[in-house]
Amino acid sequence: MADTEKAPQPQPQQQQPEQQSQPQQPKTAKQKQVIAEKVSGTVKWFNVKSGYGFINRNDTKEDVFVHQTAIARNNPRKAVRSVGDGEAVEFAVVAGEKGYEAAGVTGPGGEPVKGSPYAADKRRGFQRQYYPRQGGGRGGEGAPRRGRLGRRGPPPSQGGAQGDEGQEGNGAPPQRRFRGEDTEMI
Repeated sequence: MADTEKAPQPQPQQQQPEQQSQPQQPKTAKQKQVIAEKVSGTVKWFNVKSGYGFINRNDTKEDVFVHQTAIARNNPRKAVRSVGDGEAVEFAVVAGEKGYEAAGVTGPGGEPVKGSPYAADKRRGFQRQYYPRQGGGRGGEGAPRRGRLGRRGPPPSQGGAQGDEGQEGNGAPPQRRFRGEDTEMI
């Protein structure tokens, strides 16, 4: 037992100086080993919803996994990154966890990929209309937005519903009373 306990102890001591000599770096994606660069191929299939598919290499006729994050030059008109079935692409082959993966996928000659016809297009020219509030807040009493008659009918000064204040008969709205003022009407 003494031999097995001593073997693990020198390893942590050797790793500690390495960790102390390097400043703490934020965790980044692991750099994968590049197998080949500027490989041309044809997209076998790509599922836009799932975000992955396969590319058939032209040189070895081998299938290579492609994830949507590996697409470097996306079609600027598409909202999501994708490649179309049967599309010619260029990419780098890297060693992934389960086999070869594509990285840096572009169109031929470094052009943007065409993208899948099933991928959503960006909404060009779509801008939200801004309607400034004309009243005081959340749909309370404010100026009506559509014409003179709001959804609640005419204002009280124009013969509104019965029981409204301002039924003095002259058609003028009632004067407002404020705190601290006399309660008599002028």
